[in-house]
Amino acid sequence: MKLFEQIMFFFVIVQIIGLLVGNVIISDLTKNPYVNNLVVTNDINEPMNAGFFLVYVLFGAVFIILLIRMNFLRDMLFKILEFFMIAGSSSIVFYAILRLAFGYDISTTGGTVFGLILSGIKFYKPQIKNLAAIISTAGVGVIFGISMGITPMIIFLALLAIYDFVAVFLTKHMVEMANFVVKNDLAFT
Repeated sequence: MKLFEQIMFFFVIVQIIGLLVGNVIISDLTKNPYVNNLVVTNDINEPMNAGFFLVYVLFGAVFIILLIRMNFLRDMLFKILEFFMIAGSSSIVFYAILRLAFGYDISTTGGTVFGLILSGIKFYKPQIKNLAAIISTAGVGVIFGISMGITPMIIFLALLAIYDFVAVFLTKHMVEMANFVVKNDLAFT
């Protein structure tokens, strides 16, 4: 499979998983406190949420660049950060899959356990980075989807496009991050 086709395949898979997981999460939103805590804003239709998430992205980028440029324990810090990011975000996907057959308690516990297992396997077997990235990205996408209404989401995506242009072509820090991710076999930033 050519690289472009592989990327498009992964993109479509993430979207399908995200939609299926999102459907389960939305139906459980008011019933399960674990799921309710995934919403990170008070009013999903508030346009300022776009600014909140953009600031979150900017602080995250600054944090990652600082970690990349630090030599002291850098590689281990990234692996630990990635471990928790994969475990947390993939647990959302595993929760939703388990919810198709089980109640809230089993699904919440099982989702957490399977998230930790996937993250642990990725920690020792970097070859599964694409699988970990697909599952984790779908989980993070659900958080964005349930935390922002359509207007804040459109504003956020427009601001994110501007940030991406600046980060890739002007400051080039996103290129630095991408090179580090590839070099260290990381699945998730």
